[in-house]
Amino acid sequence: MNSLFASTARGLEELLKTELEGLGAVDCQLVQGGVHFQGDTRLLYQSLMWSRLASRIMLPLGQCSVYSDLDLYLGVQAIPWTEISARMPLLPCILAG
Repeated sequence: MNSLFASTARGLEELLKTELEGLGAVDCQLVQGGVHFQGDTRLLYQSLMWSRLASRIMLPLGQCSVYSDLDLYLGVQAIPWTEISARMPLLPCILAG
């Protein structure tokens, strides 16, 4: 199971949750601007293909608490970049926080 996030316009989160559950998403949690959910790789691709409300479907590569520049450096360094880059020749990154 993958931990995924679907972003959407504010106010559409509940509709997006219903749409994702219809595709098979589990453990859906509403947040402002999107929905956190769990799903396998098949659901990841189905949500990319069939969601009409999600503007993006994101697969987080890591998570860390950042209180200083060193925290950010160590958090990014802890991500297994060589494993990820071996599977993905092009890797777009979005930092949020």
